[in-house]
Amino acid sequence: MNRIICVGDGDDPRNIAGLMVYDQLAGFPTIPGIEIVDGGLGSLDLLLLIEKVERVVFVGAIHGYSRPGVVLLGAEEAVRFAPVSSDRAAGLGFLLIALPQVIEEPLSNISIIGIEAPPLPGVIAQAATLSLAVARHGASRTRRPLAEIDRIEAVGRVS
Repeated sequence: MNRIICVGDGDDPRNIAGLMVYDQLAGFPTIPGIEIVDGGLGSLDLLLLIEKVERVVFVGAIHGYSRPGVVLLGAEEAVRFAPVSSDRAAGLGFLLIALPQVIEEPLSNISIIGIEAPPLPGVIAQAATLSLAVARHGASRTRRPLAEIDRIEAVGRVS
């Protein structure tokens, strides 16, 4: 089983992107082997959903990682660049900071689809498509060769 966990705050336009991706994915036909979860504000309870799954993809708004666009990050990379904040309202950022402190699962099976942009329909569709590809095939098989992209953006704007 693989999971896509979409996080966000429906009351905060800066952090609603993950929930918009959830709404789009929930409208698709059920995909065998992939569970789509509305992670809400991204509390630490979501970390329980990492156990006993092959792959986990977190999707949500990020701030300060790159230029606007959809960004694919491995968990270790995302933790390294996570904004320093322990505020629960930080959503995905808060989860990323807590992740290595509280789970025993290897971080290599966790990917982050970050939306560093206003949540425009094209960006949301891009993030939804990328999250399904990563859940199905893993981040390493989904990433483009690093020679084609700026290193800091991981995948940058996915076309």
